[in-house]
Parts: sequence; structure tokens; C-alpha cells
Amino acid sequence: MEQDIRHDLMLLAKQLEGSNEQLKVDYSRILLGQGISGEFKGSRYHITYFPETYCLISMEDHKEHLLQELVDSLDELLGYKSFAKYHEVGDILLTIEWDKKDPVGRLEELKEKLNNKELYDLKY
Repeated sequence: MEQDIRHDLMLLAKQLEGSNEQLKVDYSRILLGQGISGEFKGSRYHITYFPETYCLISMEDHKEHLLQELVDSLDELLGYKSFAKYHEVGDILLTIEWDKKDPVGRLEELKEKLNNKELYDLKY
């Protein structure tokens, strides 16, 4: 993975930590270019991020209130709103997506991929 991606992941992780004092980041995953992972208030999360393109975050479904705290921070840091929410991995993980370039197109892709199961349009 390119050095720029690791740099951008590191910047986003530092900004998230600054706005959420209970956020813990596993920096070794960033150095490997594998996204941002860690714990927030005792729950694991994972963020996939490509600057000026898209972002997604996943967390255990029963921790949706914690996920929403991170989503609110990411909405502000990214400068654009999340547009879709859906379940993955046997309904264990709840995922929220941002797409700066084509959220309408991505929403259509998700509808096909997920067969409209548990897909919520967040009306970006």
C-alpha cells in the first residue's frame, strides 16, 4: 500500500483520538496499511478510509450507540455525511459508509449486494 495512504490513515486516527478521548488506536495496523482499528469504550471497531473518496466503519451491532459517537466525529472530520448503514458478517457487525464521489451509485451497488436486507439509506 502506498505511503500516502498510511500517512492519511495516521492523520485521521490522530484527529479521531483528539475528538474522542476514550478511543484507542492500534497503530501497527495503520503502518501495515490495513486501516484504522482499535477499541472505543471497550468495543472493537475498524475503519477503512481512502481520502477524498470513501470511508466505512464497522462495530458490533449491539454497540450502535457507541458507533454513532464515532460516526458523528467522522462526519465532521471528513466534511461529508454518511449515507448508508447495513449489517455484515451474519448480522454481527453494523457498518456505516461515506462516499464523497458517488453515494447514489454506491447505494445502488449495496442494494444489489445486500438484496435490500438491512440496508438503511441515511439520506445524506
